[in-house]
Amino acid sequence: MFFSDETKHSGEPTSPGDIVHLEDYKYHPTQIDVIDYNNDSLTENQDAELEKFTELIDKDSVTWIDVKGLEDIGLLKEIQTRFKIHPLVIEDLLRPYQRPKLEIYDDHLFIIMRLVHKEKDFLSEQNGLVIGKNYLITFQEFPGDVFDPVRQRIKEGRKRIRLAGADYLSYSLLDTVIDSYFPILEELGDELEELEDRILANSEHDNLQSLHRRKRVLLVLRRSAWAQRETIGQLQREELEFISPETRIFFRDSYDHAIRILEIIEGYREMATSLTDLHMTSISNRMNEIMKVLTVLGTIFLPLTFIAGVYGMNFDIESSPYNMPELYWYWGYPAVLLLMLVIAVGLLFFFRRKKWL
Repeated sequence: MFFSDETKHSGEPTSPGDIVHLEDYKYHPTQIDVIDYNNDSLTENQDAELEKFTELIDKDSVTWIDVKGLEDIGLLKEIQTRFKIHPLVIEDLLRPYQRPKLEIYDDHLFIIMRLVHKEKDFLSEQNGLVIGKNYLITFQEFPGDVFDPVRQRIKEGRKRIRLAGADYLSYSLLDTVIDSYFPILEELGDELEELEDRILANSEHDNLQSLHRRKRVLLVLRRSAWAQRETIGQLQREELEFISPETRIFFRDSYDHAIRILEIIEGYREMATSLTDLHMTSISNRMNEIMKVLTVLGTIFLPLTFIAGVYGMNFDIESSPYNMPELYWYWGYPAVLLLMLVIAVGLLFFFRRKKWL
């Protein structure tokens, strides 16, 4: 999904909490991967069945249920029923243009974050997290994410993540989402620098189009990053049932990263605005150079046109000795051409001396 802030929904209106697909949005096939772990054991199942992983919830371990793709509404409803997830949560998950937010329910917390990455173009993916007592359910729009480092840490048996609960796992995933903005912003920064070089070299129209595309990406990134900063800030400030005080401290680091991301975005937006001004100035300077050349040419040809106009007048030479007597000169025509040449060269020399050329 390309960066966008609007959803088109056709069809019959729905009531709050209705679990239905948007008609104009393509949902990906649903697959569930499960990682269940504690300090001593690790169980991993790909494309797991619902009955098998729900049995793990009551054990003394952390269960990470990763739902990839939201096409199977029946399966989503079953997950909602088994984990007592509020219907509004599933409704929000099926509306893939939600802003980042935190919602608090009796049996769980619900967090929406936006993951950004680049394939052919910049993409923004909605990620939902449902945090329970000893489980975490993540909902992704489509397969492919940035969570492999977290999975690797679990498999390697890192003590901090293996000893902590589902709240620390949630922090790890949220922090990974926040940090995924940095390489995207670094790439945007490189593209803006390249655009700056291109604008200084020439003022072609496609430079302005490319610049406006980057400005739109930065605008959507800013909206997402701002909302995510507020969500992280809420997690680190409030005393929440499913977030321990020890884990809440770690959210301070994510909050700092979110602030840095906003600062970088604001810097790039100012840079993009400056590049727009530079582009318009470059076009204006180029137009001024063209006008200067045309003015010089017009100034040179003005006296030449006057001379040609004078000798183009039809006077009767026999009626008066003052009617262009030079027309009888033997060298009259070469003399006029030489005069025109002297005037043109003299004007060019004058413009050069005045540094107008």
